Amino acid sequence: MTLSVFISSTLLDFKEERRKLHRILTSCLPVACQIAEYLTPKTPNLQVELQRWIDDADIVILLLGERYGSSSMEMSWTEREIAYAISCKKKIMPYIRETDAQEASDIARKVDMDTAKQEALKRFIEHLEHKVAANIPRFASDEELIAFVVRDVCEEVIYEKQRRQRSEYENSFDIDY
Repeated sequence: MTLSVFISSTLLDFKEERRKLHRILTSCLPVACQIAEYLTPKTPNLQVELQRWIDDADIVILLLGERYGSSSMEMSWTEREIAYAISCKKKIMPYIRETDAQEASDIARKVDMDTAKQEALKRFIEHLEHKVAANIPRFASDEELIAFVVRDVCEEVIYEKQRRQRSEYENSFDIDY
């Protein structure tokens, strides 16, 4: 039994975290992990490809930080991915990076300086808290993020295994007359 996970985030500020999560999830759990930069598109249309990869996923992991991300329309690519995942009723596991004042100089290059994007990020998080999870886990370090994600994905693996065992057990009583 292998679950499929798609990791969604802004690319520049989560490049290292995405790589670490991919490595850990695929090496430690029965999980196929998909991140856009490791996948080969079958069409030149990025939106179609992202939707196909989300369709193939059992779980969508969302990493949010200080950036809303790039957008070519009214929504960032990340928000479009999550809107699509919500419309498909996918299991979404969001995580938000918390920063402290000491990290301000490092964060400065990652933060959207555009106030409209800052407001869009705030609205996006509020939407997630309303539609996906009221208490989105916050993390301050890569280690904390990895611990949260591994814990949550393990719970899903265990739940899926139990669900399949229950189904197999119930199906074992089907008798043809």
